Amino acid sequence: MACPFGVPKYHAAYDQMIKCDMCYDRTSVGKKPMCATVCPSQALMYATPEEIAEKRSGTPVNEFIFGGTKVTTKVHLMMPHGTKQLEVKTNSKVQKLDMLKMARVD
Repeated sequence: MACPFGVPKYHAAYDQMIKCDMCYDRTSVGKKPMCATVCPSQALMYATPEEIAEKRSGTPVNEFIFGGTKVTTKVHLMMPHGTKQLEVKTNSKVQKLDMLKMARVD
């Protein structure tokens, strides 16, 4: 699925992909990024930790393990309560249906 806002973009003159800058022109003046503003399902959220705790269930996780490498980002995923990190095994094959089953809380 392509980004409806044209991010990322390939710049042939630089032979480089330019990624999202979190709508710096908007966030620098107190507005939210456009993607989070118009997301119809509110799957994308640009909020403070307090707003997330108030509006979302689960635990925000920003620590990921890829094989033997630990990566910490500024982006958080909502995971089941108590989850501390998301581990991606290098030899595993994850399909969309698997992710839906893991995320389902009955």
